[in-house]
Formats: sequence, C-alpha cells, structure tokens
Amino acid sequence: AVKTLAWSSNGRQLFTAGEGYTIRKWATKTGEASLDVYSHFHRIQSFDISHDCSLVVGSTEHAVHLWDANTTEIFAIPMERKHAFTRMVKLTPDASRILVGASSQYNPEATDHNSGYSIEVWDIKSGRLIHTIWGHTHPISAFSVSQDGSRFASASAKDGYVRLWDAYIGALVRSMDHESDVLSAAFSSDGSHIATGTLEGYIRIWDRATGKLVLGEVGPCPSMI
Repeated sequence: AVKTLAWSSNGRQLFTAGEGYTIRKWATKTGEASLDVYSHFHRIQSFDISHDCSLVVGSTEHAVHLWDANTTEIFAIPMERKHAFTRMVKLTPDASRILVGASSQYNPEATDHNSGYSIEVWDIKSGRLIHTIWGHTHPISAFSVSQDGSRFASASAKDGYVRLWDAYIGALVRSMDHESDVLSAAFSSDGSHIATGTLEGYIRIWDRATGKLVLGEVGPCPSMI
C-alpha cells in the first residue's frame, strides 16, 4: 500500500512511502526508482519534502528524521519523542521549521481524557522545540501552511475541527467546526482560503480572514481515482 505521496516542485520527481521503512524517490519521466531513504528500524508514519527537493523529513513512531534528498545522508540528529507518538509532519515553505502532530499521555491543559494530542513546532537549524500547542482532542489528520509561512491549519478527523494558528507565536487564531470527520486541508495559493475534505467525500472552502464557510458540501468526490 502507498500511504503518502509528494511531488517535487518541478514535477520531475515523485516521493512515496508505504507501510514499511522506506521513502522512495521516482523519476517521473522514466518511472524508475532513483533513490531510497531508509528509516532502518522504524516504520515511516508520514513524510514531507522541501520545495527545492533537497530535504526529506519523515516521522517514525517516536522521532522525526531529516535526510538529504540527494545523498540519503542524515541531515540532522533525529528529534526524539520518547513519550509521544509522531503521526504527522509538515515542512514550512522555507524549510526552516517542522510541524509535528503528536500523541502523548500527558497534556498539562487537558480538560478530558482525549486531550493528549499536540502540535509541535521545531526549528530545523537548531533542532530546538519552539512551541508545543494543545487544542485538538483527537489525532491530527492533516496540516497545511500558507505560502508566506505566517499561518498554518490543522485538521483532526475525529474532533471535526479545522484550527488556524499563528505560525510564529503558536497562538490559536480561530476554529472552524466541520461537524464531520476532516481528513485533509489545503491553503489556496494566495492564502486567502482553506479547502478541507471529509471522510464522506465532500469539500468545503473557508475564508481564512473570517473563518466563515464560503462554499460547502461540494461533492461527493469519488473514493477511488
């Protein structure tokens, strides 16, 4: 099974990851695999690539790894999360920070038993954890970052919310109640709107500035392409 895909910005390469330990780079012109990135003893949970395709970030069960996408050499020391399960990763457009969707047993701001889910913001250059953000009551299912890097959106399939955050200070800007399982989220190219996709196959479009629904229940989209 192929769990995750990512195109290079020039469309010449495609990165894929399945149920195993490898992120594979393919040449789209020939269809041949050109490079394999190995996580060795841990299965890949999710991954992302930088805009210039020089960096691959991948999450395993308890760590975030960085590799040089051209040589497969380790780019930085793994960011270990011994007491958290790393489910989702996303690079900012300038590849300076990593967003990590994590699950842990401890949340100092918890109000119920389902609040052990955080968003972590890591600085790549220093390897330092900048922010730990609490808000979702279930695992993160999707991230999207605006092109200017000032805002990011997070979605949770089970709590039904899409949340908009200030990427620099880690503050919640607004929450958008989806009232259904949210599996995906994406900013428009100009950052003015956020599109979200549901388990039922419907698409909704939200105004970033107001959080109001602009277009709702487009679909359903086919479950198979």
